[in-house]
Amino acid sequence: MAEDAKTEKKNTKLIAGIIAALVIVAGVAVAIFLVNRGRVIDDNFFKSDDTKYVLTQDYGLNGASRTHTVIYYDKEDNITKWENYLEYSDAESARAAYDNVKDVNEEKSGVKYSINGKYIISEYPKETYENTAASTYKQWFDSLTKHQEEEAQAENEAEDAEETSEEAEE
Repeated sequence: MAEDAKTEKKNTKLIAGIIAALVIVAGVAVAIFLVNRGRVIDDNFFKSDDTKYVLTQDYGLNGASRTHTVIYYDKEDNITKWENYLEYSDAESARAAYDNVKDVNEEKSGVKYSINGKYIISEYPKETYENTAASTYKQWFDSLTKHQEEEAQAENEAEDAEETSEEAEE
């Protein structure tokens, strides 16, 4: 009888240990999945909000169609992270460019490169931005955005004038 109680106690401990191990393994698997899943990057991601300033430019390096500069900041106006997103037409183009850019530039610059779909992401080292307020970049971004809008408007007006001129000639 006493031996049965000891055996039952051992079995209970064994089962509890197995359940605990399974819970730990499941937790690790979920954590790995969440880390590797990556964030969803779309046009909504590239909008300034109360955590980041974004500058989108319609040109890029290494064959990219657009460049998105994203500066994350905290409540004290300190920059917490600086990333550039080179946007390509598709994931294949991004992968080809990534293979060329990563090996050549990562060691020299200290910039960390990664890829997410059609984007090559470059994360700059803290030394790049640590002594500058985020609001300084916001002013610069606003100025560049205004300049881009003015250039686009002037280009549209020039195209309209050209079309009007062509129509008048006919």
